Amino acid sequence: MFIPGETIIHKFYIPFITQDVSKVWLTYKQNGGVILEKEMTSIEPFEGTSVVSLELSQEESLLFKDDAPFLAQVNVLLTNGARCASHEMRGISGTQQLREVVTGNG
Repeated sequence: MFIPGETIIHKFYIPFITQDVSKVWLTYKQNGGVILEKEMTSIEPFEGTSVVSLELSQEESLLFKDDAPFLAQVNVLLTNGARCASHEMRGISGTQQLREVVTGNG
């Protein structure tokens, strides 16, 4: 868990090479609703995959309620138009592996 009001960094390894990735963004959900969506601006190659990272400011982290778990949905748009999503990070700050990838169009 993290404390609302602190600066946090989320880092994900995604199973795509950097040149295949058009856009990556996180959708944060809490209590059944979306509280924040933010594009990940850092995409770096790593051993045949990509590493994406995102920093949430102190002001952005204040959107989270400290007593309720949150879920971060990783959204990936590939250059061929396919979209992928994964629900992996639950209430923590740190590094996660993108798993349970669902691929579809648009």
